[in-house]
Amino acid sequence: MVHLSQIKTALSRLPGFSESQIDAFLPKFIHQNIRKNDFFLKPGQACHSLAVVLKGAFRLYREDEITEHTLHFFTEYDWIADQESFVTQKASENFIQAVENSEVAIISLQDIHELIHQNPNVLGFFRVMENWSISTALHLSIKSQSPDDRYKLLLEKHPDWINRFPQMYIASYLGMTPETFSRVKNRARTS
Repeated sequence: MVHLSQIKTALSRLPGFSESQIDAFLPKFIHQNIRKNDFFLKPGQACHSLAVVLKGAFRLYREDEITEHTLHFFTEYDWIADQESFVTQKASENFIQAVENSEVAIISLQDIHELIHQNPNVLGFFRVMENWSISTALHLSIKSQSPDDRYKLLLEKHPDWINRFPQMYIASYLGMTPETFSRVKNRARTS
C-alpha cells in the first residue's frame, strides 16, 4: 500500500531509526484525508497525536484581536502537531489548518508512549518537534533584519513555500504586510 511506503520514507528520514523500529511504528498509523481549509487542530483542543503529511500542505497559526500570525508551514514528509500542547497535553492556542486537500498518517501519543516503553531508543522520535516551535532566530530576524533579507532567507531555506502558499500567509510568517511582501518580492525579481 502506498501509504505505508510513504510513512516508512518519513520515518527513515528521522535520525537513528532502525528498520525494526520503523516496522514497529508502521501498524500504529491511521490514514486520514483532510480537506482544504479544514483543521487538524484548533485552539481549546489538546494535541493528542502527531501526523506526517503524505500529500498536501498545512499552516500553523495563531490569532489575536487584530490579525493572524503564521508560525510555520508543513508540506510532504513534514511532521505536524502543536509542540507545546503535545508535550504538556494542555489546550492549544494555535490552529493547524490544511491549505490544500491533504492526506496525513496519524499516530497517537498513547501509541508513541507504548513504542518508547518497548524500545527506549525511539525517544529520538521527539527530535522532529524541533521544527514545530517558532525559532528564536526567526523572531530576532523579524525584528532585526530588513524585509528584503527576511525574504532572501526564506528563499534559501524554503524556496518551495513561495509558490505553494498564499502571499498573505507568507507575509504573515515573515512579519510583513501583504503589500510590503509584494514590493519585496518584486524587488527580488528585478535585482
